[in-house]
Amino acid sequence: MAEGQLVALPSESAPPTRRFGRLYTKALFSLVATVGALNLLLVALGFAQWSSFGSWGNAVLLSVLGMLAWEVVERSTRAGRASALAWGAFPVAMALGIVTVIFLLVSACPSLEGWLFRAEARYYGASQILRISFPLPVEKGGINLRLGVASINDSWARKRPEAFRWRDAQTLEIDAQVVLNAFGMSRRPNKIDLNQVPNAPRFLYTTRDEVPEQTLDIR
Repeated sequence: MAEGQLVALPSESAPPTRRFGRLYTKALFSLVATVGALNLLLVALGFAQWSSFGSWGNAVLLSVLGMLAWEVVERSTRAGRASALAWGAFPVAMALGIVTVIFLLVSACPSLEGWLFRAEARYYGASQILRISFPLPVEKGGINLRLGVASINDSWARKRPEAFRWRDAQTLEIDAQVVLNAFGMSRRPNKIDLNQVPNAPRFLYTTRDEVPEQTLDIR
C-alpha cells in the first residue's frame, strides 16, 4: 500500500441491518402466516373458535407497521451510514415485532390473554357501583371474590341477587353499598381479590380456563 494512502473504514454509526437485510421482514411475515394457518387448522378440527382470529388480526396490523418501520431502516442504511430517521425507526420496528409475537401467542392459545392482560376494578361513587372488567368473556356461574373482610362465594351471591349484575360477558357490576351493609363495613376497601376464596366456585372464562388469582386495585 502506498505511503500516505487512506483506507476507508466502515461507518461505526450504522445499525447492523446490512448484514441481515430484510431477514426481519421475512421472519415476521413467516411467523404471522404460520400462526394464521395453524389457527385455521385448529378451527377446522374444532379445537379453537373463530374469535381467536381477533388477536391474529391485531398481529397482522402490527406486523405490517413493523415491516414498514424496518423498511425505513433498510433504505436509510443502504449507503452504509445510518440517518437519524433510521435510528428512530429501528426501536419502533423492534417494539412492534415484540408486540406482534405477543398477539400471535394469544391467538394460538387464547387462555394466555387472561395471564397477560389482567382484570380491572373501578368504583363509581355516584351510583356506588363497583365494576370488574375481565379481559375475556366469563361464564356467568361462579362468584369468588374477597372485598375487605367480605368473602363472597356463589351461595352468598344467590342470597343477594340485587348486589350482582352481569353487564355483559366481560363485565360484572357489584352494588358496593349492599355488600358493605351486609358485612358491617363502614368504608369501601381499596382492593379486591379474585378467585382467592377457598372451597368456592371460581370465575371461569368461557374457554373453561380459570381466571388467574389476582388482587386488583380499585380505581
